Amino acid sequence: MSIILTPGHIEVAESEFIGRHPDTLSTCLVADLVDSIAAATHTKNSGFMLNFKSGEVPQLTDSQLGEYVMAAGLPYGLEKLRVDLSAQVSALNAINIPPVPVRVNVAGQVTAPDLKAGELEEIIFEDVTNVFRDAGYFLHGDFNPDFIVVDTKGIKSQSPNLNGTTHQNKFADSCVVYGHYIREPFGIDGTFPSLAIAKSIDQTLKEIVLTNSIPSLRPDGKVHVSVVRKPDGFRVRDIYISVAHASDVQPDFRDVIEHRIYYAIKEFLQGRKNRYFNKSRWRL
Repeated sequence: MSIILTPGHIEVAESEFIGRHPDTLSTCLVADLVDSIAAATHTKNSGFMLNFKSGEVPQLTDSQLGEYVMAAGLPYGLEKLRVDLSAQVSALNAINIPPVPVRVNVAGQVTAPDLKAGELEEIIFEDVTNVFRDAGYFLHGDFNPDFIVVDTKGIKSQSPNLNGTTHQNKFADSCVVYGHYIREPFGIDGTFPSLAIAKSIDQTLKEIVLTNSIPSLRPDGKVHVSVVRKPDGFRVRDIYISVAHASDVQPDFRDVIEHRIYYAIKEFLQGRKNRYFNKSRWRL
């Protein structure tokens, strides 16, 4: 595959807020679930790990520590594990009177022989709560963990025949990934500048939300960036930002957001050769 960049070409990227927009939140949730289920399986079988994700271990004697070092790389039950999940997040009403009730449907196939009945459901509910909390959804009372319904009835065991065909792949799925690298000054960090800028804006808004520096701002939203290709680089053409916010927003809400985003982008592009940036058209 080749990527051909020509002067005057308009490049567009739309980034839904990572881990906060309902679509990307679902993707991050599923990735977290696979990690947590693998962690629970590994911990049950190893007897060493207190916290698989952080690598936390109990106080060990020298001989136990030697055993741990020798055994840390072993699969410990993961060779029996199969996880293939999807998730859907939806509000249960359109009135948006807080706290808004939310349903999270988790479906797919899981084969985890070492997990007892009910343990999988506990892992899923804990991860759902943590993902919403980490995204900032519980900061203002708009959402509440007591008003989240988690439905796991769609989770079934995987076929033994399928497990037999995926001996070397503990998560049962395979894929082909096509990559690209766009060199300077036409790309940013090897990728499309519109996408890199959109992600930079996303990160700035995430910091604003999680620090509560603009209380009216809510986690959900997306950003749309377009750039125009130049013979020696690119120029940012448009930036459209759609953000969720409280109905009683402060009068200077738009100005504050624009100021933070504008200077975040300038700092992001500063020192990068042949980058054109003028204050773009905005829509908030």
